Amino acid sequence: MCGRQLSGRTRNGIIAILLAGAVIALGRPAAADSLEASLAGFGLLGLWAVDCDGAPSTENPYGLYRMLSANEAELRYDFGPQFEPHLHIITFAEPVDGGRLRIKHLDRQDGIYMETIIQKLAGRIQNVSVVQSDGKVVIKDGIYTLNGRPAVWLERCRWYFP
Repeated sequence: MCGRQLSGRTRNGIIAILLAGAVIALGRPAAADSLEASLAGFGLLGLWAVDCDGAPSTENPYGLYRMLSANEAELRYDFGPQFEPHLHIITFAEPVDGGRLRIKHLDRQDGIYMETIIQKLAGRIQNVSVVQSDGKVVIKDGIYTLNGRPAVWLERCRWYFP
């Protein structure tokens, strides 16, 4: 510093600024928290079903979460052989709290963007909130708004190996 001594006040101010910068930098989510890291960290990647021993159907949907690239994942719902798979492209995921994950995804058939909150409890998952980009609420508190039925709980199919 050009041979000059810093006053105690100036030195303390510089230290405070450096510490504040460190706290801010450490408090932000790391850039390494990628889509894959968020999905894998939550344990979502893989195959899920109401009953993994039963065939896919409207009462036993299979949901496959898999990475397509570093920035995109796919959710593929299988409702049985009489239906085409229903595809969603996931572009964002972040933990909400210890047992919930928020994902943003595009329904490829309908072209509708959605935000979904998935809860995980005792190794099973359930959509507890689904809101479309136009504001329409599809699921609220784990209940379908259209018919009042609860959203299904899915278990991980342990026999599936990608």
